[in-house]
Amino acid sequence: MKKLSIILLFISCFVAGISFNNYASDNLGEEISLYMGEVKVVSVNNPTRIAIGNPAVADVSSVTKSELILNPKSAGSTTLVVWDNYGEQSYKVKVFNENINDIKERIDILLKQVSAQEVYTKAQDDEGKVFLLGKVKTTQEKDRIFTALGALKDKTVDLMMLKDEETAIEIDVQIFEIDRGSEEKLGFEWPNTLSLAEVAGSAPGIGTAGTTSFAKLFKLGRITRSAYDLTLDALMKSGKVRILSRPRLACLSGKEAKLLVGGEVPVLSGSVTPGTSGATTTGATTGGTVEYKDYGIVLNIKPQVNDQGRVHLNLNVEISELGTLIQTTYASAYCFIKRSATTELILEDGQTMAIGGLIKQKTAEELEKFPWLGDIPVLGMFFRHKNRTTGGVPGADISPASTREDVELFITLTPRIVSQADKIKEAKKGPLPLKYYNEEAMTPVFRYSQVVQERILEQLTYPPSARGAGFQGVATLGLKLSYKGEILEAKIKTSSGYKILDDNALKTAKRASPYPPFPPPIEEKELWINIPIAYQLD
Repeated sequence: MKKLSIILLFISCFVAGISFNNYASDNLGEEISLYMGEVKVVSVNNPTRIAIGNPAVADVSSVTKSELILNPKSAGSTTLVVWDNYGEQSYKVKVFNENINDIKERIDILLKQVSAQEVYTKAQDDEGKVFLLGKVKTTQEKDRIFTALGALKDKTVDLMMLKDEETAIEIDVQIFEIDRGSEEKLGFEWPNTLSLAEVAGSAPGIGTAGTTSFAKLFKLGRITRSAYDLTLDALMKSGKVRILSRPRLACLSGKEAKLLVGGEVPVLSGSVTPGTSGATTTGATTGGTVEYKDYGIVLNIKPQVNDQGRVHLNLNVEISELGTLIQTTYASAYCFIKRSATTELILEDGQTMAIGGLIKQKTAEELEKFPWLGDIPVLGMFFRHKNRTTGGVPGADISPASTREDVELFITLTPRIVSQADKIKEAKKGPLPLKYYNEEAMTPVFRYSQVVQERILEQLTYPPSARGAGFQGVATLGLKLSYKGEILEAKIKTSSGYKILDDNALKTAKRASPYPPFPPPIEEKELWINIPIAYQLD
């Protein structure tokens, strides 16, 4: 019996030891988080002493044998030490102004509503902020997220990254002079808004700059590129068009590209040091410097692809010509005839924008003289006469011998969206996607599927970036249609192996709807059909 009592006593001590050790290890250095306006209950076991480091942050309002109540006072941190039957227990107490996890939950709901699937959040109580993590496709997507967050934006830290595979934009630029009147053959009509010989600066350096409204300077339209190029080639052969430059720029979406078609001109300057020579003040020129200034056509272009696959274009155009050279004893500089304008446009992929209305007068001098007599030195000047003719000026000499046509400066811009890998490659022309039929009987459902497939193929285009990269494959669409031909559900049943081809096929199928209603042999109200779409290059 005595032996049994000893064993039971040992077991009791062992169990008590386990409870104490577990309690001590669980609460040693335990962190307690408090938010203003709430209280925290802490479990204790017959406390004999309680100490708190900074009562201005948190304080104990009530103590019983089994619990104590903590009240937050202000944001900050402190320590709480309790001595009870389990010994000394220490806690780290942190007080926050608000529960950042509640804000995180609200942000998560908003992110789901704007379909930001690759963006996630992480609450940081210490910072009082919610970190926005993950990736977005474009800066427009990021802007849309912050617009949806509203006032919650101030509670976030933006750590989102743009996807590694940046979208590149290739811009085909053409700068040419065309005889006035011929621009109508290109499909443009322009008001007489600018004349490059109209205003000239009168001081050394850059002259007075004129600014023209873009509502008058720009005209935007959808142009069939092939027809436009054919007309331009015909005008070049007839001598009515002179190509000045035809560069092709490529830059990443959101970055800036600069194009200069022209040159640089030196501007000489120096400083004059006053001096005296007797009663006369003289000057000595010292410290001469040379500064080069650009002239010609300067284009600053910043394209960016938005969520709809369109190109948002920030454009600054500056056109300058050399004017009169002004010289002094210590410096020389040109005046500049200058026009500049800035605008923002949204273009479709492959849409051409034209800048026109920049008219330049052709001026020519013709020398008329008597044979032999006009060539005599000194006396010959009495037998010579110069005719100065200027084209396009009302009242000017319009005789057949002196008529000169004005020319108009044109700039056309055609942005094309390409991938980063092939941003400087010419996109290869591929055939339209081929039809693909399954080996099955010509049932009414199959015949109806052919009608749907043909409707999709009529509107389907090969994505330029996929074509340039040589992507090929067959994407099988699964379409759930109502008896009215409306799409109830659409998905990719079998991938082509390339997301860009799958997405293109799916978007085209949705864009081509609604389809024709079910024919009478089909009695179902809803129907699933599979539509294979083949992308194939030569």
